[in-house]
Amino acid sequence: MVGSLPVVEKWLGAVNEQDAEQVQALSSGRIVIAGPRGRGIMDRSVLGEWLGRSGFTSQPLRWFCGADGRVVVEQQAVWHEVGTGQLQGRSVIGS
Repeated sequence: MVGSLPVVEKWLGAVNEQDAEQVQALSSGRIVIAGPRGRGIMDRSVLGEWLGRSGFTSQPLRWFCGADGRVVVEQQAVWHEVGTGQLQGRSVIGS
């Protein structure tokens, strides 16, 4: 887990930039995604599809780094309708 913080920072940046290839490269095999439309467990191979339809962006608020290398980020998350840009939801989340 050494170096987890830089990986988390890159992952969050790639999500906000809609860089599906980078998101997949930085992700482990199975991912849990939750949002205003529900929760699901997915393989990283479908992260690009999720990214394209979720309208998700986030702004980190606080970082929690454990001695074992684990990182939790409190974020202000926002979901927009991809086609219209209409706000679908806003919430403080942890990743």
